[in-house]
This record gives sequence, structure tokens and C-alpha cells, in this order.
Amino acid sequence: MLAGVLVAGLLGFVAWDAMGGRPYGELPSCRELLPSQVIDTVPDADRPRAEGEFLSAEDSDWYPDTDEEGYLGRISCAVTDRDDSRLLGVDVALYDHEVYLDGFEEMRQEMEDTVEDWERGRNDEAVLAWEPSGAGESGMTVLYSFDFDEGERTGSSYFLDVNTRIAIDHPVPESMDDAEAIDFLNGFARQVERRLARTAERV
Repeated sequence: MLAGVLVAGLLGFVAWDAMGGRPYGELPSCRELLPSQVIDTVPDADRPRAEGEFLSAEDSDWYPDTDEEGYLGRISCAVTDRDDSRLLGVDVALYDHEVYLDGFEEMRQEMEDTVEDWERGRNDEAVLAWEPSGAGESGMTVLYSFDFDEGERTGSSYFLDVNTRIAIDHPVPESMDDAEAIDFLNGFARQVERRLARTAERV
């Protein structure tokens, strides 16, 4: 059933025009996307700040999706604390809305296959917990633990919003249990979705 819910959300992405949603033409700066009222919600933060810049497709060739048709560039934002420790990362990739829609079926199928595998318990051993985030037309939050990190946990939240793809990663502090980490990332993803809608320029 969960797979069907996520697929339905993904299909909603294709119908942005019918729903009156205009695609994004230009992304905001990291500080516009992540003002103090948003990043102050990060757990265990003292005096967080958001920094980063827009990298065009030509300037960001080390990213794995730069060869995707319609990829225009991204903003990569790092949220750090007063001592320069990394608290959270937010990555927003922008696509040409007409070209991106043509290849969206493959992404939808990959998401559907992943959800079905996880529902049947065929997920990677590193996955501790996961659930839909409620952000964007399709969104998922996942909590990982890797042996080489000596049990440290990392949370990631992914969602699609019109012609953007957003990824949020968060090194989970020891003070948070798995459920709290998932809840925080879900809420943070929804904040990012709202800020993107308010600060990005539309086509």
C-alpha cells in the first residue's frame, strides 16, 4: 500500500501544470532558503549558519547526476555550528522542466522498486528506519548506520518538488533516538519545501 501512495505522489509531479504549479527557473541562495528560524531547529545547535553557492551544470561535474538530461545546476548548502562542526547539508538540484518530465518515468520506477523492496524487508542492512516524509510530490526519510562509522547514524531525506530534487543529510547526535531523528528530518524537509516555494523564482 505504501508503494502505491508514493507512486501516486510521484505521478502528481507530472501534473504540475494542471495543478497550477509553475516550475522553478532560478534557485535562492542558501541563506534565503535556510534562514535562522529554520536552522535554529537543528538539534544540539549553538549558533548555526548556512553557507553555500549555486553550481551550474558546467561547474559541478563531480556530482553523479550531472549527465542527466535537463540538469541545470544546484545549490549545495552546509549548515555548520559556531565551532565549524557540520550539522546538516541541503542540496537542491534544478532541472529544465520540459526535458526533465520526459525522463521522469525511469525515476518513478526506481522509487517504486525501492519502496517495494523495503516493504518486503529486502533493504540494505545499513538502513535502520524509513518512512514517507510528507514533503514534496514524493518524499522519503531514511536512517542509516555504517560499521565503518563505529555505529554513528546518518539521516537523509529526499523529495521531488516540481522540477527540483532535494536531498537533506544530517549526522544524528547521540541525544536523539531513531524515531526522534526521523521526526526531525521529516519536519525539516517540509520547512525546506515551504522556503523553496517562497524564495525561488518561477519560470
